[in-house]
Amino acid sequence: MLHILGLLGGILALIAAIPYIKDTVKGSTKPNKATWLIWVSLQLIALFAQFSAGGRDSLLLTVGDLIASSTILFLAFFKGETKWHYIDMIAIIGAILGLLLWRILNQPFWALILTVFVDFCGVAPTIRKSFSEPESETLITWVLVGIGAIFGAIAVGQWNFTLLIYPAYLVIANFGVACAMQLGKIIHNRGTKTTT
Repeated sequence: MLHILGLLGGILALIAAIPYIKDTVKGSTKPNKATWLIWVSLQLIALFAQFSAGGRDSLLLTVGDLIASSTILFLAFFKGETKWHYIDMIAIIGAILGLLLWRILNQPFWALILTVFVDFCGVAPTIRKSFSEPESETLITWVLVGIGAIFGAIAVGQWNFTLLIYPAYLVIANFGVACAMQLGKIIHNRGTKTTT
């Protein structure tokens, strides 16, 4: 059963990327380069850290996410957001510091804690962009990856903080972007109505 849930999480991560990739190619979605660069790096680290901590079935979510994110990163350099925002630079500096600390500590638990911290540095630019430009993201992708992360967390099969922290964080991060988009749409629509 845990293998099926892990597989389902990985498949959802891959399926979720399809509308995002299509929208990026069309030009309606503009991925943030800093976010996706940080995420691809982190997903590699999370994969190895979870594996060394004993994760197996729950790794399928991370593998699916890594394949999807690598594809989006590639597209981001050609079709992504063109401007660099100061939050992007702060995120990249935070990511580098987190990776250096992870390397110094060299333990799966701390690697995953720092991965979550650095991942948050990566998601911050996309949350900012999703709120200010809600039409520049693909809502269904964030929702599906959030659901996939729920399956990935359940696939851990035990109360193990080291193995649960990354998929649990992915639930929060992905639904956080989706909420920022929806909140941004509500505020922008309200502002449009008052000016007309």
